[in-house]
Amino acid sequence: MNILGLKTEGHDTGAALIKSNGDNLDVVAISEERLDRIKHSYAYPILSIGYCLDAFELELNDIDIICIDRHNGTFEDTTQKNRLCQFSLEEALAPPNARWGYDAKASWGYDARQSYMLERSMAFNSKTLIYFCSHVDCHAASSYYASDFNDSAVLVVDAGQGIYKGFNKTLSVIDRCGYKDPFYLNECIVANSHRIVRNSAIFFNLITEKLGFDVFGAGKTMALAAFIDKFQQKDYLKTYKKKYDDFLIDYENIYEHVKKNFSRFDETKDIIIDEFWVNIADEAQRSLIEDMLYLAKLAHKKTKSKRLCLAGGAALSCITNKNICDSGLFENLFIQPASSDAGIPLGAALIGYYKWGGGNLSYNMKTAYLGKKNIKSHVLKSLSKWDLSFKKTNDLEVARLISDGKIVARFIGKSEYGPRALGNRSILADPRRPDMLDYINKNIKHREKFRPFAPSCHEDKVTSYFNISINSPFMLMAANVKQGKEKIIPAVLHVDGSARIQTVSYDQNPEYYNLIDSFGSITGIYVLLNTSFNDNGEPIVETPEDAILTFLNTGIDYLYIEDWLVSRPKSPDIIAEKLNKTIINQKTKLFDDLLQRLCDMKRYNKFVDYFNQ
Repeated sequence: MNILGLKTEGHDTGAALIKSNGDNLDVVAISEERLDRIKHSYAYPILSIGYCLDAFELELNDIDIICIDRHNGTFEDTTQKNRLCQFSLEEALAPPNARWGYDAKASWGYDARQSYMLERSMAFNSKTLIYFCSHVDCHAASSYYASDFNDSAVLVVDAGQGIYKGFNKTLSVIDRCGYKDPFYLNECIVANSHRIVRNSAIFFNLITEKLGFDVFGAGKTMALAAFIDKFQQKDYLKTYKKKYDDFLIDYENIYEHVKKNFSRFDETKDIIIDEFWVNIADEAQRSLIEDMLYLAKLAHKKTKSKRLCLAGGAALSCITNKNICDSGLFENLFIQPASSDAGIPLGAALIGYYKWGGGNLSYNMKTAYLGKKNIKSHVLKSLSKWDLSFKKTNDLEVARLISDGKIVARFIGKSEYGPRALGNRSILADPRRPDMLDYINKNIKHREKFRPFAPSCHEDKVTSYFNISINSPFMLMAANVKQGKEKIIPAVLHVDGSARIQTVSYDQNPEYYNLIDSFGSITGIYVLLNTSFNDNGEPIVETPEDAILTFLNTGIDYLYIEDWLVSRPKSPDIIAEKLNKTIINQKTKLFDDLLQRLCDMKRYNKFVDYFNQ
């Protein structure tokens, strides 16, 4: 059985494909941004669909079930019997600036007209079952079904939120609101729909925008909040305590107050680490922690479960996750590594398998490496094509380079699903060098100087460096450095002595484990500085060409790509310019090829003619 999960509307579109293979479930998943190179892409995920099909050498006709995230509702396609759609003709005809309140096509890859034509032209097999799934349910499914828990509470917090009970591969809704879904309260439907309540996650996003960051910059707000120890703590936002109504959390009044009365940070001043801005970041962070703990306690009370699964954008907050872990409410915790909307396609596919596919095999997401395998001959061909200087290498040689202060980008194996690079698409450096954090922020990542980097540490040695009680394989848990160790690994510590930890085991990623082991054998320190392999404003690299281009466009010293070590060329700009043009042409050709392969071209061309009139 083959089940395709899709997110086709809104930000972070993508696809996931589950293949039931005897006694195992094989899974591949990707976000459209990794392929069209537009961060948080809104584009219809035709590239992602092709990517997933190719991973298992399948075609659309081979798909048994398709499950699609019902992001903002559906309506009937009058031109095709029993076909539901998400994109309307009215939206497709609207000028770009009328869509979503801004020219999203230019900013995020959003093109309602293209999405309209693709959605209505996809050549799905008439025998394929197509279902639309609740957005909040998809978040819940992405965590519960990916855990190894039979019995679990499930908490989802993003623009919508919900509490669920997971038992014996079945998800039951206890509370749920948002995204035009039926409104559940204590297992009962009390309304056909409910407005999206301006909860703590939405309020946190507002504060993020007021700080001068874009709507996806919540991590920057969290990083800024850690500077509160440098200032006197003050209450500028004046968030109130009477915000809880069972599982609903309402920031409506304070949201409107902040929106109208707080100015946006003036980026030309370049002084965001000051008393006012740090305080509002800190208060937003404390409110989020308070609310997540409240909801976690409520989930525990309503489910009586000793385990908790987390998903939704708020679950990417490492500090919040630490507080839930430290609360002692639950014995075990599983956090979906793609907790944001990037994980929705996986959740949709898992719902399809367990709810409509009659599946009974367990899926335990021990790693987040859900991308396609690299074909080494293709990698070698890419390196040779661009006249780069490279040679065969090994972990010990790469570890020596890192210990000598060199910055190495690692591109090996399957890519990670979600926003965190976990070694296979990572930029690596020596954590012992105090100046490394500032250098990488300025010269490699070209981002704000106050943002920290994560440590990748041997799972069996992490307690030697950090105060942490559980493993953190997906870089979703914060911990404080142990006393006396702060001088040993300063480059991976935030200003408050905390770190967003990735624990690495041999079973999880033997190649990355061995690289850290080699670094440890040289330095005595079994920790590497790890940040995602991308430049500021671009998605994490997916293909060898993406990796080479980012390597050339930044100050990275070496590219460690599969079995080869690539040195910096003398004229990287010249190569990069040619390579960038080639990548654009490749993406255009890939789109055109997939259009022919996956769509009914007669229908598609009729739409083209109609819009060109």
